[in-house]
Amino acid sequence: MAGLGNRLRQMLAAYYYAHNVVQRPLHVVWPKDKFCSSHFLELFEVFAPDITFNIQGVAPPALRGGFSTIIEAYMARTPETLPQSWTKYTEGPTNAPRFRPPRGLAWSAISASQYALLKPAAPLAGAIDAFVERHGIATNAVAVHVRRTDQETAVDGEMNVVTTSQEFFDWVEQRAGEARALTGGELRIFLATDNPSTRLEFEARYGPRVVTYGEMRASDNVRLTTIEQAVCDAFIASRALEFKGTFGTLRSSSFSAMILQFWRGRHVGRKICTPSSLDTACK
Repeated sequence: MAGLGNRLRQMLAAYYYAHNVVQRPLHVVWPKDKFCSSHFLELFEVFAPDITFNIQGVAPPALRGGFSTIIEAYMARTPETLPQSWTKYTEGPTNAPRFRPPRGLAWSAISASQYALLKPAAPLAGAIDAFVERHGIATNAVAVHVRRTDQETAVDGEMNVVTTSQEFFDWVEQRAGEARALTGGELRIFLATDNPSTRLEFEARYGPRVVTYGEMRASDNVRLTTIEQAVCDAFIASRALEFKGTFGTLRSSSFSAMILQFWRGRHVGRKICTPSSLDTACK
């Protein structure tokens, strides 16, 4: 099941299929491991009566691909359950089955509706609200998620080139310039990252304008922050005026993609360019 972002994408896609296509309850096996050491119910509120969770057992192999690809894979297994409003077609040299949502319903809207179901557990929600209020995140801050560690690796022998620090700096300074022109003030920068050197790099450049949540801990070769801290990072970043995540030429950060979905849920009606760019200021 891997890390938090991947687990949530798998779970929400499966829930959409179970609830909206086959109309059956969903049972989620959510084991604690070195990648995700907390149970779902320690992180989020239960969002529907037809979903249950268990930390015991072995989770089935994850389906590859993005949110819509996962749902389409489930639909391909049970084509007889396809709602009449959906359209099945084939694509590519292998005639792979694909599925088109009803007219007027985009995959992006389906994804946004599913992520909107997630609410942080009460103790985390209180901490998030207090942090956002104390630092003016919703009124005078932009947010960035800078993923390093396992993102800067080879994928099938080819290097995954991710958003550089300079690209993040250029983006922040463009947003800061826009804010100065409007208000004359200085924006704060909320930084979510898994890398201590990234914190130091941003703090050296922007000083006290940089805001971070929680502390880094000694490395266990997997995580430098707790899962609870990661959840708070994601929801805090989603409250900022704008957000930019870590884009990769071969594989972008699933955590950045999750934050983008939360951000869209908080800023309904805001139009952005291609969501895969992970940049809300890209019009």
